[in-house]
Amino acid sequence: MALPMYAKLEIILMRRSVVVYCLVWLLMVPAVTAQGPIREDVLLFRDGDRITGELLRIEFGSAVFRTNKTADLTVDLSQVQDLQCKHRFAVLKYGVPVSRANAVIGTIEVRGDNLIVTTDDGKEVTLVAGMVGYAINDVAFEREVNRRPPALEGWSIVGTVGGSIVKSTEDGAALNTEVQVTRQVPGVDYLPVRHTTSFGVRDTYEQVTRHDLTNGTSIEEETHVFHAALEQNQYLHERLFALALYEFDRNYSQGLQAGNVLGLGVGWTVVKNHKQRVSLKTDLHETSQGFMDPSNNVNFLGQQLAVTFDQALPRSIDFSGTLSYSPSYTRPHDYGASTRGMVTMPLFWRFSLAITAEDDYLNNAQAGSRRNSFRGSTGLRFTH
Repeated sequence: MALPMYAKLEIILMRRSVVVYCLVWLLMVPAVTAQGPIREDVLLFRDGDRITGELLRIEFGSAVFRTNKTADLTVDLSQVQDLQCKHRFAVLKYGVPVSRANAVIGTIEVRGDNLIVTTDDGKEVTLVAGMVGYAINDVAFEREVNRRPPALEGWSIVGTVGGSIVKSTEDGAALNTEVQVTRQVPGVDYLPVRHTTSFGVRDTYEQVTRHDLTNGTSIEEETHVFHAALEQNQYLHERLFALALYEFDRNYSQGLQAGNVLGLGVGWTVVKNHKQRVSLKTDLHETSQGFMDPSNNVNFLGQQLAVTFDQALPRSIDFSGTLSYSPSYTRPHDYGASTRGMVTMPLFWRFSLAITAEDDYLNNAQAGSRRNSFRGSTGLRFTH
Protein backbone atom coordinates (compact mmCIF):
# COMPACT_ATOMS: atom_id res chain seq x y z
CA MET A 1 0.00 0.00 0.00
CA ALA A 2 1.45 3.36 -1.02
CA LEU A 3 2.08 5.86 1.74
CA PRO A 4 0.21 9.19 1.76
CA MET A 5 2.25 11.96 0.21
CA TYR A 6 2.77 13.90 3.44
CA ALA A 7 3.90 10.74 5.22
CA LYS A 8 6.34 10.11 2.38
CA LEU A 9 7.74 13.63 2.69
CA GLU A 10 8.13 13.10 6.44
CA ILE A 11 10.19 9.96 5.80
CA ILE A 12 12.43 11.87 3.42
CA LEU A 13 12.92 14.66 5.95
CA MET A 14 13.83 12.13 8.64
CA ARG A 15 16.39 10.45 6.39
CA ARG A 16 17.95 13.79 5.61
CA SER A 17 17.79 15.00 9.22
CA VAL A 18 21.54 15.21 9.74
CA VAL A 19 21.95 17.78 6.98
CA VAL A 20 18.81 19.67 7.96
CA TYR A 21 19.78 19.85 11.64
CA CYS A 22 23.26 21.06 10.71
CA LEU A 23 21.63 23.75 8.61
CA VAL A 24 19.39 24.86 11.47
CA TRP A 25 22.02 24.87 14.19
CA LEU A 26 24.90 26.28 12.16
CA LEU A 27 22.88 28.97 10.43
CA MET A 28 19.74 30.07 12.20
CA VAL A 29 20.79 29.90 15.86
CA PRO A 30 24.14 31.74 15.48
CA ALA A 31 22.55 34.29 13.17
CA VAL A 32 19.87 35.20 15.68
CA THR A 33 22.17 35.34 18.70
CA ALA A 34 24.81 37.32 16.81
CA GLN A 35 22.49 40.19 15.98
CA GLY A 36 23.33 43.38 17.81
CA PRO A 37 21.90 46.86 17.73
CA ILE A 38 22.17 48.74 14.44
CA ARG A 39 24.09 51.99 14.74
CA GLU A 40 22.32 55.13 13.63
CA ASP A 41 24.48 56.30 10.73
CA VAL A 42 22.67 58.57 8.29
CA LEU A 43 22.87 58.26 4.49
CA LEU A 44 21.34 60.99 2.31
CA PHE A 45 20.96 60.37 -1.44
CA ARG A 46 21.25 63.09 -4.07
CA ASP A 47 17.55 62.64 -4.91
CA GLY A 48 16.58 63.49 -1.32
CA ASP A 49 15.93 59.95 0.00
CA ARG A 50 17.30 59.29 3.46
CA ILE A 51 18.00 56.06 5.36
CA THR A 52 19.49 55.25 8.75
CA GLY A 53 21.45 52.19 9.78
CA GLU A 54 25.11 51.19 10.01
CA LEU A 55 27.91 51.73 7.51
CA LEU A 56 29.80 48.43 7.35
CA ARG A 57 32.56 49.36 4.91
CA ILE A 58 33.47 51.18 1.72
CA GLU A 59 35.05 49.26 -1.16
CA PHE A 60 36.18 50.74 -4.47
CA GLY A 61 33.76 53.67 -4.41
CA SER A 62 30.76 51.74 -3.08
CA ALA A 63 29.36 51.83 0.47
CA VAL A 64 27.89 48.72 2.12
CA PHE A 65 25.10 49.85 4.43
CA ARG A 66 23.02 47.72 6.86
CA THR A 67 19.52 48.53 8.06
CA ASN A 68 17.04 46.68 10.25
CA LYS A 69 14.50 46.21 7.46
CA THR A 70 16.43 44.92 4.45
CA ALA A 71 19.49 42.99 3.40
CA ASP A 72 22.80 44.85 3.26
CA LEU A 73 22.66 47.62 0.65
CA THR A 74 25.53 48.40 -1.72
CA VAL A 75 25.39 52.04 -2.77
CA ASP A 76 27.61 53.82 -5.29
CA LEU A 77 29.11 56.87 -3.59
CA SER A 78 28.31 58.94 -6.70
CA GLN A 79 24.63 58.65 -5.64
CA VAL A 80 25.34 59.90 -2.10
CA GLN A 81 24.98 63.55 -1.13
CA ASP A 82 25.88 63.15 2.52
CA LEU A 83 26.94 60.27 4.79
CA GLN A 84 27.52 60.77 8.51
CA CYS A 85 29.18 58.13 10.71
CA LYS A 86 30.08 58.46 14.37
CA HIS A 87 32.39 55.44 14.66
CA ARG A 88 36.00 55.19 13.51
CA PHE A 89 37.28 53.78 10.23
CA ALA A 90 40.67 53.05 8.70
CA VAL A 91 40.68 54.61 5.21
CA LEU A 92 43.03 53.45 2.44
CA LYS A 93 43.48 55.01 -0.98
CA TYR A 94 43.02 52.80 -4.03
CA GLY A 95 46.24 51.02 -5.05
CA VAL A 96 48.16 51.88 -1.86
CA PRO A 97 49.78 48.92 0.01
CA VAL A 98 47.83 47.95 3.12
CA SER A 99 49.56 48.96 6.35
CA ARG A 100 48.81 51.06 9.41
CA ALA A 101 51.26 53.68 8.17
CA ASN A 102 49.25 54.18 4.95
CA ALA A 103 45.84 54.26 6.67
CA VAL A 104 44.04 57.41 7.78
CA ILE A 105 42.05 56.55 10.93
CA GLY A 106 39.13 58.54 12.30
CA THR A 107 35.43 59.25 11.90
CA ILE A 108 34.29 59.72 8.31
CA GLU A 109 31.75 61.79 6.43
CA VAL A 110 30.84 62.02 2.76
CA ARG A 111 30.11 65.50 1.46
CA GLY A 112 29.34 65.59 -2.24
CA ASP A 113 32.26 64.03 -4.11
CA ASN A 114 34.62 64.09 -1.13
CA LEU A 115 35.21 61.76 1.79
CA ILE A 116 36.40 63.59 4.90
CA VAL A 117 38.25 61.81 7.71
CA THR A 118 38.41 63.53 11.10
CA THR A 119 41.35 62.12 13.06
CA ASP A 120 41.55 61.81 16.85
CA ASP A 121 43.45 65.11 17.11
CA GLY A 122 40.71 66.97 15.22
CA LYS A 123 42.52 67.23 11.88
CA GLU A 124 40.41 66.83 8.74
CA VAL A 125 41.82 64.87 5.78
CA THR A 126 39.88 65.26 2.52
CA LEU A 127 39.96 62.51 -0.11
CA VAL A 128 38.13 62.14 -3.43
CA ALA A 129 35.45 59.54 -2.70
CA GLY A 130 36.06 57.72 -5.98
CA MET A 131 39.75 57.23 -5.10
CA VAL A 132 39.05 55.44 -1.81
CA GLY A 133 39.97 51.77 -2.04
CA TYR A 134 38.74 50.72 1.41
CA ALA A 135 37.21 52.18 4.54
CA ILE A 136 37.14 49.51 7.25
CA ASN A 137 36.05 49.52 10.86
CA ASP A 138 39.24 50.39 12.75
CA VAL A 139 38.86 47.52 15.25
CA ALA A 140 38.56 44.97 12.43
CA PHE A 141 41.49 46.62 10.62
CA GLU A 142 43.77 46.31 13.64
CA ARG A 143 42.70 42.71 14.20
CA GLU A 144 43.35 41.57 10.63
CA VAL A 145 46.61 43.46 10.11
CA ASN A 146 48.33 42.84 13.43
CA ARG A 147 47.32 39.36 14.63
CA ARG A 148 46.36 35.84 13.62
CA PRO A 149 42.68 35.06 14.26
CA PRO A 150 41.73 32.11 16.53
CA ALA A 151 40.89 28.80 14.85
CA LEU A 152 37.15 29.17 15.48
CA GLU A 153 36.93 32.73 14.18
CA GLY A 154 36.19 33.93 10.65
CA TRP A 155 34.02 31.09 9.38
CA SER A 156 31.36 31.84 6.78
CA ILE A 157 28.34 29.52 6.56
CA VAL A 158 25.87 29.32 3.68
CA GLY A 159 22.90 26.96 3.51
CA THR A 160 20.22 26.23 0.91
CA VAL A 161 16.99 24.25 1.26
CA GLY A 162 14.46 23.38 -1.45
CA GLY A 163 11.81 20.75 -1.96
CA SER A 164 8.88 19.63 -4.10
CA ILE A 165 5.77 17.44 -3.95
CA VAL A 166 3.97 15.85 -6.93
CA LYS A 167 0.53 14.21 -6.72
CA SER A 168 -0.65 12.65 -9.98
CA THR A 169 -0.25 9.36 -11.84
CA GLU A 170 3.20 9.58 -10.28
CA ASP A 171 3.42 10.58 -6.61
CA GLY A 172 6.74 12.06 -5.61
CA ALA A 173 8.55 14.12 -3.02
CA ALA A 174 12.04 15.59 -3.16
CA LEU A 175 14.33 17.45 -0.78
CA ASN A 176 17.48 19.37 -1.75
CA THR A 177 19.87 20.63 0.93
CA GLU A 178 23.29 22.23 0.82
CA VAL A 179 25.68 23.55 3.46
CA GLN A 180 28.95 25.31 2.62
CA VAL A 181 31.42 26.33 5.34
CA THR A 182 34.46 28.43 4.37
CA ARG A 183 37.24 30.33 6.10
CA GLN A 184 39.75 32.74 4.62
CA VAL A 185 42.76 34.02 6.55
CA PRO A 186 42.95 36.98 6.69
CA GLY A 187 39.18 37.31 6.45
CA VAL A 188 39.20 40.49 4.37
CA ASP A 189 39.84 41.16 0.69
CA TYR A 190 42.24 44.06 1.16
CA LEU A 191 45.02 41.83 2.60
CA PRO A 192 46.90 39.04 0.77
CA VAL A 193 45.33 35.64 1.45
CA ARG A 194 47.47 33.17 3.44
CA HIS A 195 45.21 30.13 3.38
CA THR A 196 41.58 29.08 2.90
CA THR A 197 39.56 26.13 4.16
CA SER A 198 36.26 24.96 2.71
CA PHE A 199 33.87 22.13 3.50
CA GLY A 200 30.66 21.54 1.59
CA VAL A 201 27.81 19.03 1.55
CA ARG A 202 25.12 18.73 -1.15
CA ASP A 203 22.30 16.23 -0.85
CA THR A 204 19.41 15.48 -3.24
CA TYR A 205 16.89 12.82 -2.32
CA GLU A 206 13.75 11.97 -4.27
CA GLN A 207 11.19 9.20 -3.86
CA VAL A 208 8.65 8.48 -6.61
CA THR A 209 5.71 6.06 -6.69
CA ARG A 210 4.49 5.13 -10.18
CA HIS A 211 0.87 3.94 -10.33
CA ASP A 212 -0.46 1.59 -13.00
CA LEU A 213 -4.13 2.57 -13.16
CA THR A 214 -5.02 -0.45 -15.32
CA ASN A 215 -4.20 -3.10 -12.70
CA GLY A 216 -3.87 -1.03 -9.52
CA THR A 217 -0.21 -1.84 -8.88
CA SER A 218 2.51 0.62 -7.86
CA ILE A 219 6.28 0.72 -8.17
CA GLU A 220 8.44 2.79 -5.82
CA GLU A 221 11.76 4.27 -6.91
CA GLU A 222 14.27 6.48 -5.15
CA THR A 223 17.12 8.69 -6.29
CA HIS A 224 19.93 9.82 -4.01
CA VAL A 225 22.78 12.10 -5.05
CA PHE A 226 25.24 13.10 -2.33
CA HIS A 227 28.49 15.06 -2.56
CA ALA A 228 30.90 16.12 0.20
CA ALA A 229 34.20 17.94 -0.30
CA LEU A 230 36.96 19.23 1.97
CA GLU A 231 39.69 21.45 0.53
CA GLN A 232 42.62 23.32 2.05
CA ASN A 233 44.48 25.98 0.03
CA GLN A 234 47.87 27.34 1.12
CA TYR A 235 48.96 30.44 -0.79
CA LEU A 236 52.54 30.45 -2.04
CA HIS A 237 52.14 33.81 -3.76
CA GLU A 238 49.41 36.40 -4.04
CA ARG A 239 47.60 34.29 -6.67
CA LEU A 240 49.37 30.91 -6.62
CA PHE A 241 48.36 28.27 -4.09
CA ALA A 242 48.90 24.61 -3.22
CA LEU A 243 45.84 22.52 -2.42
CA ALA A 244 44.85 19.28 -0.73
CA LEU A 245 41.38 17.84 -1.18
CA TYR A 246 39.10 14.97 -0.29
CA GLU A 247 35.77 14.26 -2.00
CA PHE A 248 33.03 11.70 -1.43
CA ASP A 249 30.25 11.00 -3.94
CA ARG A 250 27.13 8.84 -4.07
CA ASN A 251 24.85 8.75 -7.10
CA TYR A 252 22.26 5.98 -7.33
CA SER A 253 21.27 7.02 -10.84
CA GLN A 254 24.79 6.04 -12.00
CA GLY A 255 24.99 2.98 -9.76
CA LEU A 256 27.71 4.63 -7.66
CA GLN A 257 27.52 3.60 -4.02
CA ALA A 258 30.68 5.29 -2.73
CA GLY A 259 33.30 7.29 -4.61
CA ASN A 260 36.39 8.56 -2.77
CA VAL A 261 38.95 11.03 -4.13
CA LEU A 262 42.12 12.08 -2.27
CA GLY A 263 44.56 14.39 -4.02
CA LEU A 264 47.20 17.14 -4.01
CA GLY A 265 47.56 19.93 -6.54
CA VAL A 266 48.06 23.59 -7.34
CA GLY A 267 45.83 26.49 -8.32
CA TRP A 268 46.11 29.95 -9.82
CA THR A 269 43.73 32.86 -9.36
CA VAL A 270 43.61 34.36 -12.85
CA VAL A 271 41.21 37.23 -12.12
CA LYS A 272 40.43 38.75 -8.73
CA ASN A 273 38.59 42.00 -8.15
CA HIS A 274 35.49 43.22 -6.33
CA LYS A 275 33.21 42.10 -9.20
CA GLN A 276 34.83 38.99 -10.63
CA ARG A 277 36.96 36.03 -9.59
CA VAL A 278 38.31 33.23 -11.82
CA SER A 279 40.59 30.39 -10.66
CA LEU A 280 42.23 27.41 -12.37
CA LYS A 281 43.03 24.21 -10.46
CA THR A 282 44.69 20.89 -11.21
CA ASP A 283 45.60 17.94 -9.03
CA LEU A 284 46.75 14.32 -9.01
CA HIS A 285 44.50 12.04 -6.98
CA GLU A 286 43.80 8.46 -6.00
CA THR A 287 40.21 7.42 -6.77
CA SER A 288 38.27 4.45 -5.44
CA GLN A 289 34.73 3.75 -6.67
CA GLY A 290 32.35 1.25 -5.15
CA PHE A 291 29.23 0.40 -7.15
CA MET A 292 25.97 -1.34 -6.28
CA ASP A 293 27.31 -4.25 -8.32
CA PRO A 294 30.67 -4.98 -6.60
CA SER A 295 32.10 -6.46 -9.81
CA ASN A 296 32.36 -2.89 -11.15
CA ASN A 297 34.48 -1.59 -8.25
CA VAL A 298 37.71 0.12 -9.37
CA ASN A 299 40.75 2.02 -8.06
CA PHE A 300 42.86 4.27 -10.27
CA LEU A 301 45.17 7.27 -10.45
CA GLY A 302 43.62 10.33 -12.04
CA GLN A 303 43.82 14.08 -12.46
CA GLN A 304 41.32 16.90 -12.17
CA LEU A 305 41.37 20.01 -14.35
CA ALA A 306 38.93 22.63 -13.09
CA VAL A 307 37.93 26.27 -13.48
CA THR A 308 35.81 28.10 -10.91
CA PHE A 309 34.30 31.55 -11.37
CA ASP A 310 32.17 34.10 -9.55
CA GLN A 311 30.62 37.10 -11.29
CA ALA A 312 28.76 39.95 -9.58
CA LEU A 313 25.81 41.18 -11.63
CA PRO A 314 23.61 44.29 -11.28
CA ARG A 315 21.07 44.49 -8.41
CA SER A 316 23.29 42.37 -6.14
CA ILE A 317 22.69 39.26 -8.28
CA ASP A 318 25.58 36.77 -8.25
CA PHE A 319 26.48 34.08 -10.79
CA SER A 320 28.99 31.36 -9.84
CA GLY A 321 29.99 28.04 -11.28
CA THR A 322 32.52 25.25 -11.77
CA LEU A 323 33.68 23.25 -14.79
CA SER A 324 35.89 20.18 -14.32
CA TYR A 325 37.28 17.24 -16.27
CA SER A 326 38.87 14.21 -14.61
CA PRO A 327 40.95 11.90 -16.84
CA SER A 328 42.24 8.57 -15.54
CA TYR A 329 45.85 7.52 -16.19
CA THR A 330 45.79 3.90 -15.05
CA ARG A 331 42.29 3.15 -16.45
CA PRO A 332 41.75 5.50 -19.43
CA HIS A 333 38.11 4.40 -19.82
CA ASP A 334 37.16 5.56 -16.30
CA TYR A 335 37.07 9.34 -16.83
CA GLY A 336 34.45 11.81 -15.68
CA ALA A 337 33.35 15.45 -15.93
CA SER A 338 31.05 17.82 -14.08
CA THR A 339 29.62 21.30 -14.34
CA ARG A 340 27.62 23.43 -11.93
CA GLY A 341 26.10 26.89 -12.13
CA MET A 342 24.21 28.93 -9.54
CA VAL A 343 22.41 32.26 -9.67
CA THR A 344 21.51 33.95 -6.37
CA MET A 345 19.12 36.90 -6.04
CA PRO A 346 18.65 38.76 -2.72
CA LEU A 347 15.21 38.62 -1.11
CA PHE A 348 15.42 40.12 2.40
CA TRP A 349 17.90 40.32 5.26
CA ARG A 350 20.37 37.42 4.69
CA PHE A 351 17.98 35.33 2.62
CA SER A 352 18.22 34.95 -1.14
CA LEU A 353 16.72 32.87 -3.93
CA ALA A 354 19.13 30.28 -5.36
CA ILE A 355 18.65 28.66 -8.77
CA THR A 356 21.08 25.80 -9.41
CA ALA A 357 21.80 23.51 -12.36
CA GLU A 358 24.45 20.78 -12.25
CA ASP A 359 25.48 17.87 -14.41
CA ASP A 360 27.77 14.92 -13.68
CA TYR A 361 29.16 12.54 -16.32
CA LEU A 362 30.67 9.21 -15.30
CA ASN A 363 31.97 7.22 -18.26
CA ASN A 364 32.24 3.99 -16.25
CA ALA A 365 28.74 4.15 -14.76
CA GLN A 366 27.30 0.80 -13.77
CA ALA A 367 25.77 -1.21 -16.61
CA GLY A 368 22.09 -0.37 -16.98
CA SER A 369 22.59 3.15 -15.61
CA ARG A 370 22.89 6.40 -17.51
CA ARG A 371 26.33 7.95 -17.60
CA ASN A 372 24.89 11.46 -17.42
CA SER A 373 23.13 12.81 -14.33
CA PHE A 374 21.49 16.26 -14.52
CA ARG A 375 19.80 18.09 -11.65
CA GLY A 376 18.10 21.45 -11.37
CA SER A 377 16.70 23.05 -8.22
CA THR A 378 15.36 26.26 -6.75
CA GLY A 379 15.72 26.94 -3.04
CA LEU A 380 15.92 29.44 -0.22
CA ARG A 381 19.50 30.38 0.63
CA PHE A 382 20.75 31.79 3.94
CA THR A 383 24.16 33.39 4.51
CA HIS A 384 25.78 33.82 7.92
